[in-house]
Amino acid sequence: MADGQGSNPHDRLFRFAFQDLDIARDEIRAVLPPEVSAQLRLDELSIEQEHLPEPDLSERFCDVLYRVPTLDGTDRFVWLLLEHQSTDHPLMAFRLLEYMVRIWGRLVRSSPGLRELPAIIPVVLTHDPRGWSAPTRFQDLVSSTLGVEVYVPSFEYRLDDLTRATPASVAQRSDRAAFRLVLWALQCRGRVSPAEADAWREAFRLLVRDERWRDMAEAVLTYVVRLDDADEPVAFQAARAASSELETVVTSYAERLEAKGRLEGRLEGEAEVLRRQLQLKFGELDAETVARIETADSEQLLQWAERVLSAETLDDLFAEPSSAR
Repeated sequence: MADGQGSNPHDRLFRFAFQDLDIARDEIRAVLPPEVSAQLRLDELSIEQEHLPEPDLSERFCDVLYRVPTLDGTDRFVWLLLEHQSTDHPLMAFRLLEYMVRIWGRLVRSSPGLRELPAIIPVVLTHDPRGWSAPTRFQDLVSSTLGVEVYVPSFEYRLDDLTRATPASVAQRSDRAAFRLVLWALQCRGRVSPAEADAWREAFRLLVRDERWRDMAEAVLTYVVRLDDADEPVAFQAARAASSELETVVTSYAERLEAKGRLEGRLEGEAEVLRRQLQLKFGELDAETVARIETADSEQLLQWAERVLSAETLDDLFAEPSSAR
């Protein structure tokens, strides 16, 4: 994931969904080779860490690190690093190596005397409509010079490219309705085709049997509405048709969205009026001033509008009340 600290819709849906261990298990079983997943006690899967710091210490919100014991009769375990990417990343293998080294480093610091490191299995889930072209083997990133390859770290990550799958093949991965809806939503990036309406309706119908159905339904619908600009997206139509419980959720959700839209429209109008007033009085505004106006709430815009006539400078206008003239 490289879309900004969990702020975009793709990241938010991923972060919410893959905290659900049932969804995580279904994805792991689907993407790992059978001979590997057969060695893991996936029923004991647990979240080790939800947030991984970037090298510059900023925080990423969508990588999830899971811990799972092995079946070899010892106390060994492996870590599964699940990384979400909504766009192709040419140095993905290098980024994963950075994460892996920091994860191992944290373990070494917390376990003095450790002589063996647990395996980390990196998995990348992507849905870039342009496809994935980055190398999945780290050694393919390194300029090769004959005779030194032995000194280059060697690993590869598992790639789950949803753009190369079909909705039907995704459905075959799991009978779990929540899993299907989340991966379908990411796969189509929120824009559900009318041809998929029946499948979505059936998945929503099954979803309401899950005690957590309301939160998952709202997460998926929130994702859809942020990306599909149709008056009523196909996903909304499918949810309405699926059950009376979802009809209530969709209606309530649509009403909240409409109210939010009216508020945003009003704020946009107030900000535009203030911006024009300031341009007339002070001349062309710089980008920072425009951004400050556009992100202000209604109360702040009103305060500034009241100061337009008396303010001699923009500093006077934006000053806190205690220091305003």
